[in-house]
Amino acid sequence: MSERFSRASLAFEGESGIDFLWEPLGLQGHGISVMRFQPGEGQPFWHHHERQEEVYVGIRGVTTIRIDEQELQLAPGDAVRVEAAAVRAVGNTSVAACAVLVTGGLPLDEPRTGSNRGALLRDGSRVKELGVPDWGPKAPA
Repeated sequence: MSERFSRASLAFEGESGIDFLWEPLGLQGHGISVMRFQPGEGQPFWHHHERQEEVYVGIRGVTTIRIDEQELQLAPGDAVRVEAAAVRAVGNTSVAACAVLVTGGLPLDEPRTGSNRGALLRDGSRVKELGVPDWGPKAPA
């Protein structure tokens, strides 16, 4: 009998990097990753999605997420849902390392078939005209 589950490990601690779990887990309708940033690091681009909403959950340190014209700080345990069309970028403007869990899925009306897996996980578009986000540490207010 084949197993009806899959298993993988995430690194919440450690240096910078991103771990995508959709491939090792064989996910068909859900994306999940962990992003780790040192101070001043972050996504080097702004992006939005066609259909996939995302949820960002702070795991370690304070993670900065910029959504359209707003900037939010996510402490461990904080979560924010971002609509597909919202332009966003995530990074670290603090003075300590941070990590954030990012998860996204197909809308409820989207068929869950193997052919949609690529569309779900790769429906993001970079917004080049906004340039590269500045993740430099900010002075306390």
